[in-house]
Amino acid sequence: MNNSNKTRVLILGAGFAGIYTAINLSRRLRKRKDIEITLVDGNRYHLFKPMLHEVATGSVDPTHIIQPIRTVMKGRNFTFVEGVIQGIDLDARKAFICSECACCSKVKEMNIAEFDIPRPPLKRKELDYEYLILALGGMPNFYKIPGVEEFSFPLYSLEDAVRIREHISRAFEIADNIEDIEMRKRLLTFVVAGAGPTGIELITELHDWIYLTLVKTFENIREEEVRIIIVEAGHDILPFSAENIRRAARRTMDEMNIEIMVDSPV
Repeated sequence: MNNSNKTRVLILGAGFAGIYTAINLSRRLRKRKDIEITLVDGNRYHLFKPMLHEVATGSVDPTHIIQPIRTVMKGRNFTFVEGVIQGIDLDARKAFICSECACCSKVKEMNIAEFDIPRPPLKRKELDYEYLILALGGMPNFYKIPGVEEFSFPLYSLEDAVRIREHISRAFEIADNIEDIEMRKRLLTFVVAGAGPTGIELITELHDWIYLTLVKTFENIREEEVRIIIVEAGHDILPFSAENIRRAARRTMDEMNIEIMVDSPV
């Protein structure tokens, strides 16, 4: 129950939709002292997702595409709660949030014992609201294809991008120490599934990283041992783009020796 006299606006999710909603409401309602705006997200930063593929291919540092939400808050009339949304009670108008504390798995890498912090039973934080805005985003769609979720690398979060970059770097390190040419070629074969804008951006950035940096760094690896493939279930790449754009993209990728497989669902 809301015991205050303020009208509470609760925004769940700090992606583009959530954070810009908080910023705009804060600006429009800055003179309204009777309104309280709270933004909730499981991360303490806002992620600029359009550049994730550049983090995955090493051309952009991960810190360059994140902005701390508490920095965005400065001078604006909204508060931020870091926590995972665990449930919503629409009748009671409450959202239940698990926030980081000494018991949280997020801090398991810390030597928390040296701080002598008591470990109370885990409790969910309850946030009351009069207005609820859901901006939670989505999740990668694996289309129920067997094995994809277990064995592929999605590109959806900052952790995903860093994981892809580390995996490719490790593949080159291992290949550099293997004498078996066929095994080395297997390690140096990279496939991107999906030839939409993100897939095309990722594979062309991957090409540049591999041929302009990685191949030149490892003395035992030759260019012809690397294979880069993009796979598309539809009849052509960039299926929602104009014909001239698709032709230009194909021509560029042919010049880069990127293999294109269309009509090839995973």
